[in-house]
Amino acid sequence: MKTVLITGTSTGFGNLAVPLYLERGWTVVATMRKVAERGEQIFGKLKERFGDRLHLLELDVTVAEDRENAASYIEEKLEGRLDVLVNNAGYGLMGTLEDQTMEQLRLQFEVNFFGLAGLTRVLLPQLRRSRGRILNISSIGGLVTIPMFGSYNATKFAVEGLTEGLYYELKPFGIQVGLIEPGGFKTDFVSRSLVVAKGAEDPSSPYANLNRPFLKLLKVRAERGDDPVKVAREIVRLSEIPHLPLRTLVGKDARLFAFLRRILPHDLRVGLTAWGFFKLLDRFRD
Repeated sequence: MKTVLITGTSTGFGNLAVPLYLERGWTVVATMRKVAERGEQIFGKLKERFGDRLHLLELDVTVAEDRENAASYIEEKLEGRLDVLVNNAGYGLMGTLEDQTMEQLRLQFEVNFFGLAGLTRVLLPQLRRSRGRILNISSIGGLVTIPMFGSYNATKFAVEGLTEGLYYELKPFGIQVGLIEPGGFKTDFVSRSLVVAKGAEDPSSPYANLNRPFLKLLKVRAERGDDPVKVAREIVRLSEIPHLPLRTLVGKDARLFAFLRRILPHDLRVGLTAWGFFKLLDRFRD
């Protein structure tokens, strides 16, 4: 019986992946912040159904003690068995750099990049033992920058670079490493996993004419996204196939953006992105 640890399972792709793994016979360590308050509410029915194969664990990826406790939990409760690590926890900081505070910027990196790196680091001995695999949830925003999400994109660019480095470093140990790069999906990203820059809703911001229509655009796009269970299924599939690719795009928009990135000259692509972005915003202006 194989074991997977998933971060950020209270919502989104991580939450949807938990029952899919369980239904395929996996043991799942579902981690989240405030597990004592939310764990049973979110996964109570699954606990009744799957019993000891579902473990709920407190884990804030930014807290070193929590990361160490995750490694200890696997050693003590699961006989040191860890086959797959799914680094899913994260959120998006929306807004221009000038509207953000440095505290917001640092926390964006602490969660999306340093937390991922720190947890991976402490679990590598167990993954090396099992010759397991690491799945890092990135984004199409790790390949191309989405306007107004520069800081979020920067964290995903960093995850892409770190993951590719791990791909080479861990190959001699039989550990497979891969990135999942979703496009836009109908999750609660906007309502639960989006933080707006402190100055973005300030009418005196020099970027007010960008911020107001962009926030409207985000809400509309969130309601039109594709079914997020497709990403969850892909996470499980990539955990089970014999050979894990370094990069896996998920979603028509992700594949389109990646294709345009590959075939268009850089200056043309950037120019078209700027033109399309401002034309789209015009539709949401007051």
